[in-house]
Amino acid sequence: MFKSLRDLIQNKRNQMEDWIENFRNGRGWPIFMSLDIRISEFKIAHVDSNLFPAGFNNLSINGREMAIKLTKSFLEKYNFSKILLIAERNTKNKLYAHNIVTLKDIIKSASGADVRISVLNGEGLEFAWEVAGTISKVDKNITIVEQGWTPDAIIMNNDLTSGMPDSLIDINQNIFPSPYLGWFSRKKSTHFEIYNRIVKEFSNHFGFDDFLISLRSEQVQNVDFRNKTGLESIFLKGKAMFYDIDNDYKNHKIDEKPYIFLKPNNGTFGMGVLEIRDLEHLSHINKKNRHSIDKIKDGQKTSCVILQEGVQTSFSFLNYPAEKIIYSANGEIVDIMVRYNQHSNNHGNLGKSGALIEALDTPIEFDIEWLINKLANLAAIEELAYVKQ
Repeated sequence: MFKSLRDLIQNKRNQMEDWIENFRNGRGWPIFMSLDIRISEFKIAHVDSNLFPAGFNNLSINGREMAIKLTKSFLEKYNFSKILLIAERNTKNKLYAHNIVTLKDIIKSASGADVRISVLNGEGLEFAWEVAGTISKVDKNITIVEQGWTPDAIIMNNDLTSGMPDSLIDINQNIFPSPYLGWFSRKKSTHFEIYNRIVKEFSNHFGFDDFLISLRSEQVQNVDFRNKTGLESIFLKGKAMFYDIDNDYKNHKIDEKPYIFLKPNNGTFGMGVLEIRDLEHLSHINKKNRHSIDKIKDGQKTSCVILQEGVQTSFSFLNYPAEKIIYSANGEIVDIMVRYNQHSNNHGNLGKSGALIEALDTPIEFDIEWLINKLANLAAIEELAYVKQ
């Protein structure tokens, strides 16, 4: 099913790159992005995107070298000499500590700048490799007061789930990515709505079926799981989605039973992800599941959810169900990793407890993953206009 699309990408690569650049229209690529890619027998699609990815410590040696090269291509036009890297307050998580130090080294190697780490909300960051001060806003500039140090630019590795801090509003320094793309404002449903629109336009132009690299999604607003508000809206939209997916499968002669995921419409870490196998399950979301999705990272309450088409993975690693994770910088693929989970199955949430990540360390090819990465990065560029409205 994918051979004709792979052949098309190989034969029309230059024309596709021209189309992508024309659509981008001189706008800057996201500095970093990660995509979770599900691979089935009939569809390859990303099911999540993150503009503040962690996990840089998982990059292969070649991946780190590529990350430095592509980050340099992003930063070199600015000639920054001092860069502040704003981290999460995840100080007890050793893997996150490895991530932030690795990211600091990548940025430093790419720019030659003095790179320092700090956190928001007046809390210090300390671990074995780094001690960071807290930041303040002085005359519309972010400064680490105790160090007497004011950066030229800020790179965010904090996804701002809890909201936009006052210290980042109306400042003079460049911030990458825009804090308005933080999860307090950004919505997964918006990303997929834009992505699907771009894929439709692109596939019509180049003559292939957009079904191959897209999936259905639908948001439901004004939800309160603790008080059971909005559950009827979830059921009605979920019922319509089951019907639409079933028709898609019939039209493509696919002998599979549709299923969907119910997720918070913002946030990462795979929190609050419910697998919905049928309408009976959707109509009776039990107390345990309602509790699990009611709050996400930083204790933020879920008030908006996304229903998303499930993609059963046919990809495995060490005989466990798996999915790929694409890391990109400045619009280009840095590395492809694999997430696998011995406690899940081929239709389940692979990001739940027990997930392990390994670098595949394979050559980056102009293949379907390359195309998905490019179109998803274009969608992220378009998103900025939405979140600022």
